Amino acid sequence: MLSDTGTVFWAATVSELWRGVPFFAILILADLQSVSKELYEAAAVDGAGRMRQFFHITLPHLRDAIILATLLRGVWEFNNVDLLYTLTGGGPAGETTTLPLYVANTGIEGHDFGYASALTTVAFVILLFCSIVYLRLSKFGGDHK
Repeated sequence: MLSDTGTVFWAATVSELWRGVPFFAILILADLQSVSKELYEAAAVDGAGRMRQFFHITLPHLRDAIILATLLRGVWEFNNVDLLYTLTGGGPAGETTTLPLYVANTGIEGHDFGYASALTTVAFVILLFCSIVYLRLSKFGGDHK
């Protein structure tokens, strides 16, 4: 599976997703525990069912946590080197070579630290731009509750 160019990307993707599940679970659970029970009781008294409570109380309350968790995991995955290097080393045929893995190989194995530093600066600019756009589009921290 890891030596086949048709399946190696999906195997690495599933591995990364599996590694990220505990972070999301703990963050969402912590945020769920901060939802006031009185909100659910008031909604039930007003006749709201479980689905309406989920879409009008739970999901809006979790919105900022989901946005933040997604942004953090995106940045972490963009900068990920260890799992891909361990699983495939960027292969087969460069199928799983990402920018951070290429930077690590260029700097460490190729001893071209200047070029690796320049690539890292470019990666930072890409991440900064994508993060700002993501936060703006998601209206993170806005008054939505």
